[in-house]
Amino acid sequence: MKDKTKTPERLQMDMSSTKEKKVVSRKKFEEIKKQQRRRKRITCTVLGVLALLLILVLGYTLGIYEKMLDAMGIKRDISVTPTLTTIEYAPRGEYVIGAVADSIILCDENGVTGLDRDGVWKWNVHCTIENPLMRCEESFVLLSEYGGKCVWAFDGNGQRFRYDSELPIIGAFAGDSGETLMVLCKQSEFETSATYLTCKDGLLQEVFTRKFGTYHMIAGAQSQNPDFLALSGVYSSGGAMTGAVVFMRTRDGEVISTAVTEGQVYPILTYLNKDTVFAVNGESLRLLRKAGTATSDKDIDKELWSAGGGRLAIADAVCVNGKYCVVAYREENVEESSRTISSLIYYNSAGKEKHRVEVDGRIEHVLSFGNTVLVYTENCVYMYNETGNYIGTQEFSSKIRTVSYLDDRTAMVACQDGLYRVSFEG
Repeated sequence: MKDKTKTPERLQMDMSSTKEKKVVSRKKFEEIKKQQRRRKRITCTVLGVLALLLILVLGYTLGIYEKMLDAMGIKRDISVTPTLTTIEYAPRGEYVIGAVADSIILCDENGVTGLDRDGVWKWNVHCTIENPLMRCEESFVLLSEYGGKCVWAFDGNGQRFRYDSELPIIGAFAGDSGETLMVLCKQSEFETSATYLTCKDGLLQEVFTRKFGTYHMIAGAQSQNPDFLALSGVYSSGGAMTGAVVFMRTRDGEVISTAVTEGQVYPILTYLNKDTVFAVNGESLRLLRKAGTATSDKDIDKELWSAGGGRLAIADAVCVNGKYCVVAYREENVEESSRTISSLIYYNSAGKEKHRVEVDGRIEHVLSFGNTVLVYTENCVYMYNETGNYIGTQEFSSKIRTVSYLDDRTAMVACQDGLYRVSFEG
């Protein structure tokens, strides 16, 4: 058996050998450190690339990427080729028509008829409305006649409610939810009134009626939260016509304040949010902000644009998705044979221009649904998104009478030669 006992000399040799193995030169040490840093950088780079790819995939899937570009004001190509479908239905005699929530509603000699998006008959309500006026909301339409004494609301399932007035009706305006109704009536030659009602399960309940002796009210709008109303009126001051916008509470009809707009009467009012109103006529655009108190440092009364005797005029205005007021400008007194360019300008709640779009042709009207905007000229329909990105154009061979939304990407178009459905889904 071999003796494994180490002598002092052998033990010293082993210790020397161990020490030599543990000693590393400074140069070698630096190389090892460099290699470790290099590996760390490569690992971080790979992880960063993978994280970026993951973010891009999730952003594309969830739509975050598009929202980031829109927030930064970067235009992107989202254009599609629209699909045109003929709707095989012929209205009888003179008619008005609109579309709501995937249904088409028309008023003609047969009364009020509901169709599906293909033009298939769904229901009919027998009634006679002379010279009907139609206002289309996202889920219902209002039908009335100037000087008449009835207001009807219809949706895809039929009649939602009917309001009968003892006085001639000037106009009717509903909240976005369809659960409130404001009716302007003529009390006498000089007096008008505003009646505010709530609607639940088709039953109307009057909240208040307020009379106005100074102003002849012509238009109204309700804030996005149902707490406030704005009414636009006109009165004579020293032989000159002067406008006024009156702000009211919906719970009791109390007037909060009145903005006098000398020399301007505004037949279009549109709320951008709970306290910001854009007042519009052909020659003037005005921003009015009124808090829910009698006075506030945040109140604003500012004219954003004036025609100033020029050829440019406002054709229409609408608020889109609670973010912007989209105003359509067009040239007036232009020869029919002349090519004209119109403009859409997107204003934020501070009245600042955020986006501008040029439209080929003379804009007739502009409307919105969700995060899209529809514009139509004499024979073309254009669609844009809420930040002015172009989606598509559909041209027609005959003159367009009116356009309505079936959903946020589908329009019903009534032309002189028939009815059509246009899908901008791509």
